[in-house]
Amino acid sequence: MKLYKVRIRGGCSPTSTNYHESYAVASSIDSAYMQVREYLDKNDLCFQDERELESITLIAEMSKYPACKTMLFMEGMNQCLKE
Repeated sequence: MKLYKVRIRGGCSPTSTNYHESYAVASSIDSAYMQVREYLDKNDLCFQDERELESITLIAEMSKYPACKTMLFMEGMNQCLKE
C-alpha cells in the first residue's frame, strides 16, 4: 500500500473542508484518484470540472526499501515489512 497526496483542480474553501488536497492510501495512482473522485461525485461536492485531477504525489509506501525513500506504517499491517 502507498500513501498519495491527490490534488484536484478546484475544491478550495477558506470556510469549509478543503477538497483541493486530499490523502489516499491505495495500491496504485489510479486507485488513489478514484477514491477521491468517487467521494466527490457521490456527495456532489465541487463543480464537475473542479473534480478533475491536477496532480498526484507519492508520499510514502509500505516497503522495507521504498522507492520514494519514506516508509508507511499502518496499524495491523506492518508484518509485510519483515523478512
